[in-house]
Amino acid sequence: MSDHRRNRGRADCRTTARIRICLVLASLFLILCAGQRNEATAGVRPPDQPQLVENWREVRRFKIGGDGRDWADAPDRFVFSLSGRLAASSAMNGVVRVYDLERGGTRSLRPPGGVTSIDIAPDDKHIVTTPGMAFSNNRSLPGDNQLKVSVGLVNAIGLWDLESTKVIRHFAGHSSVVYAATVSADGRHILSASYDQTIRLWDFANGKELKRLEGHTAAVSSLAITPDNRLALSGCWVRGERGSADSTVRLWDLETGEETQRLEGHSPRIRKVMFSPDASRAVTQCLEDVSPTQNQEVARLWDLQSGKLMARFVVEGQETPIAFSADGRLVVSAENNSAVLRDAEDGKELRRLNGHDGKVTSVAVSPDGRRAVSGGSDGVVRVWDIEQAEQVASLRAHRSEIYSVSFSHDNRRVVSRDGDSLIVWERSPVDSQVPQEPVRRE
Repeated sequence: MSDHRRNRGRADCRTTARIRICLVLASLFLILCAGQRNEATAGVRPPDQPQLVENWREVRRFKIGGDGRDWADAPDRFVFSLSGRLAASSAMNGVVRVYDLERGGTRSLRPPGGVTSIDIAPDDKHIVTTPGMAFSNNRSLPGDNQLKVSVGLVNAIGLWDLESTKVIRHFAGHSSVVYAATVSADGRHILSASYDQTIRLWDFANGKELKRLEGHTAAVSSLAITPDNRLALSGCWVRGERGSADSTVRLWDLETGEETQRLEGHSPRIRKVMFSPDASRAVTQCLEDVSPTQNQEVARLWDLQSGKLMARFVVEGQETPIAFSADGRLVVSAENNSAVLRDAEDGKELRRLNGHDGKVTSVAVSPDGRRAVSGGSDGVVRVWDIEQAEQVASLRAHRSEIYSVSFSHDNRRVVSRDGDSLIVWERSPVDSQVPQEPVRRE
C-alpha cells in the first residue's frame, strides 16, 4: 500500500513539473512574440495615440453663440487682429462683438442695419465695419435703431473707437453695398470693395479717398494688401450692378492704381485671396461646382511675377483652410482628413499631418514657423511640430466642428472656435509645478 502511494506521489510530482515547464515555455513564447511585435512597430504610433510632448491648457473661454435661442445671434463672420490679442465677430442681427483674448472681456457694437464685413486695425484700438443691406438700402430699421440714414452715409465705411464703442469717422464714396474693407498692416490706409464693381483706397487718418481701382465686371468681395502697402489683390463673388460675372483675381499697384496682373481660371465665386509674406506668391480660394447638387472649395497657388498657376488643390472649411509660414517657404492647407505641408515655390506636397478623426477644417502657422495648428470636424485642436511632422499636443474641449484657429504673436497661445465657443489655450512647460488657474469664462 505504501509503495503504491509512493508511486502515485512520484507521478503527481512529474505531472506538476511538466505543467510548470509548459507554463515557463508558454511565458517565454509570449515574451518572444511581444518583442517581435514591438520591433515590427518601432517608431509607429496609432494616429489617435501620439506621443504628446507639449502641455497646453485652456485658460479662457468666450461664449459667442448668443443664448442659443436666436439663430440670428450666431456669428457669421469672424476675424483675428494682426497681433493675436483681439478677435471680433458679427452676427445676422447686426451685433459686432470684440473679444480681448489676453485680458478677457467683451465689447459690443451695434451698427445700424448690421454689417457685411469687419476688420481690426493693427493698433488694436479701432475696428472697421461695412454697412449691412438694410443700411445700404436706406430703410427704416426696427427696434432701437429706427432711423433714416442720410444719403451721404448710405454706403459709408465706419471706423469705431473700441474704448468708447462709438463711430469716429466715415469713409463715403461707394455708390452701392460695400462687401469688404481691410486695414493695411501699417494702419495708414483702408481698402474697400463694393457691389459698384470698384475698389477704393482711403486715408485712415482723415477719411479721404486716395485711389479708385476699376476694371472688375462684377461685385468685388475679397481683398488683400501686402505688408508694405504697395500691392493689392481682389476677387468677385456675386454678379455686379450690370448683371455680369467675373472669374478673375486681379493684382493692383496701389501707387499708380493700375492693374498689373490678372489671374484667370477661377469660378465666379471667389471667397478669399491672400499674399505670401514676401508677396511673390498668392493663394486664391473659390467655390466650384462638382455637379448640379455638389460643390467644393478649391485653392490655387500662383506665381505673381509671371501670373502662372503653380498648383490647384481641394480644401475643407471656409474661414482658415490655408496659411503661409512666416518665412513664406511653406503653404499649410486643410485637405480631407489631413493638414498638408506644401512647398510654396511650386505647390508640391511635402508631408501630411494625420491624426484627425474626420475632416480638417482650419489651419494656422505660428509666427516663429516651428508649429502648425489644425482644427477638425472631430472637435479636436491638434498642435504639430512642422520640422518633424509630428503631433505634439491634442486639445480637447470643443463639442462640435472647429471653424477657425490662430496663433498669438508670441507663439504661446492658440485660439480656436466652434459655433458656440471661442477658447484660448496657453502653452506651459510639461514639468511645470505651478497650480493651474481655473478657466475664465466670459
